[in-house]
Parts: sequence; structure tokens; C-alpha cells
Amino acid sequence: MKNRQNFLLWMLLFFGSVSVFAQHAVKGRITDAKTGEPLVGVNVILKGSSESGTISDLNGNYALSVPESSSLVFSYIGYVTQEISVKGQSVLNVSLSEDVEALEEVVVIGYGTMRKRDLTGSLTQVKAEDMQAITVPNPIQALQGRVPGVVITTNTGSPEGNFTIRVRGTNSIKGGNDPL
Repeated sequence: MKNRQNFLLWMLLFFGSVSVFAQHAVKGRITDAKTGEPLVGVNVILKGSSESGTISDLNGNYALSVPESSSLVFSYIGYVTQEISVKGQSVLNVSLSEDVEALEEVVVIGYGTMRKRDLTGSLTQVKAEDMQAITVPNPIQALQGRVPGVVITTNTGSPEGNFTIRVRGTNSIKGGNDPL
């Protein structure tokens, strides 16, 4: 009788511990809520764990093994972070919506960063649309003539050749004229 009770106790402990550590395969696709396009490189992390996670692939797909009663946290720069409970589901498709909170504009300078409103001096902005409007083999060439005081010259005739960028002239009292 005592051996039978010990056996039942051990069986109960064994199956109880197996069910606690049982892993459940979860997979799915992560898309943009507005366009439906797949999102590449979305962080998918088991809530409360910094070691168990993955990222979405080129098609927005992910796969991860987690405990059945856990939650997954989906985070991506520029999008609202979502936490979704697995609840025994094997497929979790997620649509992330853009985070519309406006960030304060920051300008990167040679020795740090500053808020745009605190900057004193010359500042020029070239938008991606302006650079894409010109067909050139190298993006550096698209800057030519768009930024005052910047002269870009090519050292060779090939598109992937070396370029020299001069800012505000060719002479300097103390140092070179190459951009920082």
C-alpha cells in the first residue's frame, strides 16, 4: 500500500513537472496594419524573458517555442508594441500599427546631437524624394548642387570611384576640409 502511494506521488510529480515545462510551437506572420505589407525584423519575445525570442524574416514570418500559457511581446521601431497571450494557439498573426507620436527632431553634429531648435549655424536638409528624382549611379552624386557650400568631385571616371567632398572652400587654417 505504501509503495503504491509513493508510486502515485512520483507519477503525479513527474507529469506535473512535464506539463509546466511543456513547450508549444507558435508561428505566424507580422504585417503593417495600414498597408498589409509584411514587417521584416520585428522582435518577438516571450514576456518576462530576455533569452527566449526571435525576429521576423523577409516575409514577416516568425516561429517560436513557448509555454502554452505565456504571452508574446511584438515590438518594432516606429510601431506600437503589442502583447498577445498564446492561450494554446499555434498560429498568431499580428498587425502592428504605426506609432503616431511625433518625435522631436534631432540633428547629428560632429561631436554629438542637438535639438533642431537649439542649433545655431547653417543647416540644410536633403529629402530622399529629391535624391531619388535624379538618376545617378551613386547616392553621393545626388547631393551635388543640392547643398550650399558643398562641392563633390569624383577622382575617377567610374561610378564606384572615390569622391572628394569639400565643405565651404578648399583652404583651412587648422586642419583638413573633409567633412566630419
